[in-house]
Amino acid sequence: MEWLEIAWAEVGTKEIEGAAHNSAIQQYLIDAGRADIVADETHWCMAFHLACLARAGIPMTLPKEERLLARSALKIGRRCR
Repeated sequence: MEWLEIAWAEVGTKEIEGAAHNSAIQQYLIDAGRADIVADETHWCMAFHLACLARAGIPMTLPKEERLLARSALKIGRRCR
């Protein structure tokens, strides 16, 4: 399955306000190698991207010191033209 198909299947995923956390977002964090982050009320866009890639069999890692912001994608992979 293509990573983008995996991503589209997750449309509508949102944070849960307060003490509860969305288990789907927590799984993105785990799949992205950041099980140390448990709250869904964090920047998780890069974790989502990495999780979709991993689920499609394209594992990529982001250095732990990098924040899970979408802009962090510039730090991994290679440039497409």
